[in-house]
Amino acid sequence: SVQRVIWCLKKNTSGCSDRNPAWPIQQRCGLSSHFKSSFSDRNPAWPIQRCIDSRRSNGTCFSDRNPAWPIQLINVNTAKEQFCFSEAITAAKEALLIATESKIDLQQGRALNILGSISLDQGDFYVALEYFQQSLVLFESMNDNSRIAVVLGNIGLVYRSISDYRNAIEYYHKALAIDETLDNSSGIARHLGNIGNVYLILGDYHKALEYYHQAHTMAEKRGNNSGTATHTGNIGTVYLSLSDYINALEYFHKALAIQEQLDDKL
Repeated sequence: SVQRVIWCLKKNTSGCSDRNPAWPIQQRCGLSSHFKSSFSDRNPAWPIQRCIDSRRSNGTCFSDRNPAWPIQLINVNTAKEQFCFSEAITAAKEALLIATESKIDLQQGRALNILGSISLDQGDFYVALEYFQQSLVLFESMNDNSRIAVVLGNIGLVYRSISDYRNAIEYYHKALAIDETLDNSSGIARHLGNIGNVYLILGDYHKALEYYHQAHTMAEKRGNNSGTATHTGNIGTVYLSLSDYINALEYFHKALAIQEQLDDKL
């Protein structure tokens, strides 16, 4: 997104990816403190966590009494500036094995979703799709609509990555419909923005503008300044594509101002 571009230009970092504008810095596990609080199992950029030591020490990592099972986070400081896909995949597969042996569907679904996210990040799109679909089946069996929406959105990311835009839009809309029933404003804004991204790629600028404005309104309503900056910048991108340079500059400046305020608070 333009927000990421602005941030990268200001910080002069090479960690930003143009493959998925919805993600923050994808390619590295070494992430600055700017982004630590944004990582969760619902964020494809989440650096994979470990649970193995906890399981071996007290056996409580995977249990109904500990449904959060935070697979212990790979030490960000030691992993900084290092690619860690191999370690992440190994940890996630170990987590999946433990969850499967423990017959805890929730943790299996989460581990599969994480594996899909890592595979997507690596560009193994069809492997990612398989993991996401397995995760989706588990969450659907549990009627876990919140996570179903997340995985549907992730499947949309896969289809967008392989240029299957029809399916990408279809899955984003499925995710959007569920989050609307849940009144999940964060998810709604994310899906609207992702739909806008696809229409921007397709060159349907008026559709892109429509969805970006909706996403902007939702993020602003929720008080999500980071999301507001992203969608504001994306609106600027559409105007730039339409050669409406006055509006493009206006929205880019708005996005930059919001981002600078966020940086000042860090």
